[in-house]
Amino acid sequence: MALLQLLILVLCIICHKVDARSHSQQERHQRFSRSQEVDSNINLVSRENEFDCIDIYKQPGLQHPLLKNHKIQLNPTFTRARKQYIQKDFNAGNFIGCPPGKVPIYREKMKHQMNFNSMESQIENFPLYPRELPIERYVTLDTTPNTTYHGAYANVNICAVSPLQKNQYSLGQIYAQGGPPAELNTIQAGWGVSPDLYGDSKTRLTGFWKVQGDQKSAGCFNVLCPGFIQVHQTVGFGTILEPSQTGSTTKLYLNFIIEQDNQLGNWWLTLKGNINIGYWPKDIVPHLGNGASVIRFGGETGSMASVSNPPMGTGYLPEAKYRYACYFARLKILDSQFKEQEVKPDDMKIYRNADPKCYDLLYPGYSGEQHRQAFLYGGPGAPADQCGPL
Repeated sequence: MALLQLLILVLCIICHKVDARSHSQQERHQRFSRSQEVDSNINLVSRENEFDCIDIYKQPGLQHPLLKNHKIQLNPTFTRARKQYIQKDFNAGNFIGCPPGKVPIYREKMKHQMNFNSMESQIENFPLYPRELPIERYVTLDTTPNTTYHGAYANVNICAVSPLQKNQYSLGQIYAQGGPPAELNTIQAGWGVSPDLYGDSKTRLTGFWKVQGDQKSAGCFNVLCPGFIQVHQTVGFGTILEPSQTGSTTKLYLNFIIEQDNQLGNWWLTLKGNINIGYWPKDIVPHLGNGASVIRFGGETGSMASVSNPPMGTGYLPEAKYRYACYFARLKILDSQFKEQEVKPDDMKIYRNADPKCYDLLYPGYSGEQHRQAFLYGGPGAPADQCGPL
């Protein structure tokens, strides 16, 4: 009798483990399936005539010489429950997404495609497009502790910038950086306005990566050079982000997350906690392979010396407050243990390489339950010689 009871107990334990494993696999499958859905609260506009659906295994990013044997990571290994604060409705335009096995690549990429015939060449031979404009201005809120970071999180106000000229761009981004200054590795993402990239002044999902070198640098915006791996079937770099209207009491803010996969080391770009756009493989940013040394949040502009420094954010200085100025809210980092932590004012500093009359940043710290740790930033810009030394 005792032996029979023991056998029954063992069978119950085995059945429980199988059922739990099956339930876990089902949950994981459902979670990954949901990650392909565009949340109905996000005002993203994708236009059919602006994107080409490319075989995911033949996408431009895989042409990078360091990714010859790269196995595409279709989903991140992490998952994290996050409460979101995002307004406005989803507008898919006339682009319903790519069929299974294909991903959207912004069509302008084909016009700007560099000549990558020599794929066996070293990474330093890859050109940088078109980031190296003579005048780059920043106002950012940067981490200061000497530690390792594995990601960053913010609700980013999507701002309307007055029409820009060619050879100008304006960005609101999250940055992860690592390595010595001469070899600095950077990945960043957020919103951007650039007539050179997109042919208009609409606010769009924009990313950038760069590996600094003593002689040459590598990297580019979006997917203009090999490197970034796109996995989402509908939302990609170049997607229009419908901005709030200046002075409106209803403002769109979109949750951006740049997060390192704690198992494979790749750096993922995620919107609203579950829209996994794609990732920068750790192989192309070696100084970020074990994490970043600095996280930055804020604004950036670029221009040629022959044109003015363009507006940043809404074009209003932060003293205009939330009704008019652009902002970042609910700032968080992923610490050295991959734990999500709200930023601490004592661990942050403001960086600015422009006259505060051109661009500025105001960080009051805790800004109420809705925004938590938040800051305002932006400015009107000015002629090239009126924003101070770089």
